[in-house]
Amino acid sequence: MRIMLPREHGVYGQMLFPLATALLVGRPTVPAFALVAAGVFAFLAHESLLVVSRPTFKTRVFTAAARRQAPAGTQ
Repeated sequence: MRIMLPREHGVYGQMLFPLATALLVGRPTVPAFALVAAGVFAFLAHESLLVVSRPTFKTRVFTAAARRQAPAGTQ
């Protein structure tokens, strides 16, 4: 199984620093931690879905070739 985490290191700072600041400045309650955890898990799930749904090079090449060879009017 492949671990699908964002490769861009800036993503973590842009996501985690505001959440950590909100917890430090505000009142850190259980619902606040739950909301932060839900946001982090939703972000990681979204990134994983983007990686899985991204077409590979082979898929793009074969799809483009099939479009070029299709008879006119069938697209």
